Amino acid sequence: MINITSVIGTSLLNFESDFPEDRESLMSVRSLLQKQADATDRTNFLPGHITASAALIRQTDNKVLLIESTKFSRLLFPGGHCELGELPHHAAQRELGEECAINRVGIPGTTGRAPAPLHIDVHKVHARPAKDEPEHLHFDFCFHFSWSGDGEVPRADPTEAKSLAWVSLDELHDLFPIVATKLHRRLRTGAHL
Repeated sequence: MINITSVIGTSLLNFESDFPEDRESLMSVRSLLQKQADATDRTNFLPGHITASAALIRQTDNKVLLIESTKFSRLLFPGGHCELGELPHHAAQRELGEECAINRVGIPGTTGRAPAPLHIDVHKVHARPAKDEPEHLHFDFCFHFSWSGDGEVPRADPTEAKSLAWVSLDELHDLFPIVATKLHRRLRTGAHL
């Protein structure tokens, strides 16, 4: 059985190596890993749990896939909760398949090492009394995926997304400047499959 905490810890070390300027901001994530046996367990509300998302770049034109969320009525990266025992990068890949019908993707720059997230966003989730969920935090691990576009036709799952949008890196910068800057850096360093 995979030790999820150990693999996530290694992913964090690789993330720090890629983005040393974020080292200090990772203290809350490290604290989460120390306090919870499985930090991806969506029933952990104190302080919260890890979720996963995907910054998918299409190799043919370097455009990035976003979904127009049915729940939030705005453009977001595909993503969601981890399943029981699922690593965050596997969850992000699964969510791409479920929300966008894209399954044949890869994570650039992972040869011989645990995948490093492109970005980690910690944000508050409001209480949902109907689901018996108190206010808590999501520690969203956003992974950079690469897709050739061959053999698959992306389509939005209407229960998750109103539509799909392919945006340029400049457009992404207007929507998600931190993620766009990090993606630019990864691409400049040759992070393609």
